[in-house]
Amino acid sequence: MKQGWKKKIVLYVRISNRYRRGVLIGKIGTKWDFLPDGSTKTKTICPFNNVWRYNFKKKKIIEWPHKIRVLFLGNSPFKLRKEREGKWCGAVTGQTTALSLRVWQIAGTALVFIGHLGQYRLTVAKGRQLSELRRIPGKNDHYYIGKGPLDITKFKPLKIVAMDRTPMIDRQEMTSPLYKIPTREELG
Repeated sequence: MKQGWKKKIVLYVRISNRYRRGVLIGKIGTKWDFLPDGSTKTKTICPFNNVWRYNFKKKKIIEWPHKIRVLFLGNSPFKLRKEREGKWCGAVTGQTTALSLRVWQIAGTALVFIGHLGQYRLTVAKGRQLSELRRIPGKNDHYYIGKGPLDITKFKPLKIVAMDRTPMIDRQEMTSPLYKIPTREELG
């Protein structure tokens, strides 16, 4: 669970309106083969489309009331990678998507499980110092989720997209024209 989904991890997956316990057998692209206990046939599941949960043993786990949106580049979370073409050097281009993931937090600690990605640490910045956040953050709280020591240069945060979207402009609203529009008689 600390490294996220991998082979032989025990999960509970919702199949036919009930949770089935089983293990992950392998991965093909973004899909995983799931073998329910007592079955010989595998089911193909997706961490984004199927309803599932980890097998937390003897840990008091709190599920966050809201999901977080994480940027993905292809199948994996976004990481800045460089590419070189002749004399030009820059960031690798690719299609990024923001996907909503469920979050579980171990009660009284800053450890959180982000969807199928695994265990991360929840932090908050106070000036130039990072400190652990041991509660579920509110909607207006600024927080970081990542891995590594609590040092600004060594902490590696996930790229999270803000949940509140900017209001869209009503395109149907009529505005007065800047110039007088000539009539057909004036043009002809």
